[in-house]
Amino acid sequence: IAKDRPYKIPETGEEGFFEGRYSPIYSAKKEIIGGFGIIEDITERKKAEEALKQKDLDIRRAYVDVLNAVTGGKLILMSRDEIEDALGEPVTKVLKATSFEQLAKIRKQIRKNFNETFPKLEEKHDMLLAAGEALTNSIKHAHGGNLTLYKKEQCIQILIEDNGPGIDFSQLPKATLLSGFSTAKSLGVGFDVMLEFSDRVLLFTEPGKTIIVLEKFAEEKEKQIAV
Repeated sequence: IAKDRPYKIPETGEEGFFEGRYSPIYSAKKEIIGGFGIIEDITERKKAEEALKQKDLDIRRAYVDVLNAVTGGKLILMSRDEIEDALGEPVTKVLKATSFEQLAKIRKQIRKNFNETFPKLEEKHDMLLAAGEALTNSIKHAHGGNLTLYKKEQCIQILIEDNGPGIDFSQLPKATLLSGFSTAKSLGVGFDVMLEFSDRVLLFTEPGKTIIVLEKFAEEKEKQIAV
């Protein structure tokens, strides 16, 4: 039984969701001689899950407007698919950071990639600070994170992701406005630094996954980029 597909209930004709489990019965010779199954009606649970998803979607939409106003459009909440669509071409392999001792090596590698890909970019140090802030938080609150450098036309993109607890939407306005604001959530510290040194910050977050993309335009005239 596919639990993500509705079935009609014979007695009422209404649609419902069910979950089935089956276990075989073996003989002494380890041959299957029968089995037993359980079918559970999970319709109410499914409805509750859908209601929770809709509530989360409504909250996200509300915070998109709030954060747009608070940050002047610099911090943009996105879905995971929207983040992927917004990325250009990768110019580095994935760099993994699980300890603070690795940060210096990663900064050196990023600086090298900056010089190769955007030799005229003047704000290299600023972007290194912003990326370091994001990676530091991933290590501190999510036991590590990954960094990948992308290029989209004249825009440099630094993607940092982790598998931590995610960021509480209700704390995001504070995190973006208050210097040093800290919670026990991944990437929840230093948004003021990331926003100050980036032209845009793209964010996806949910329990178990946070993705942040720091964007910097190499030339002033190229500051219009399609998402």
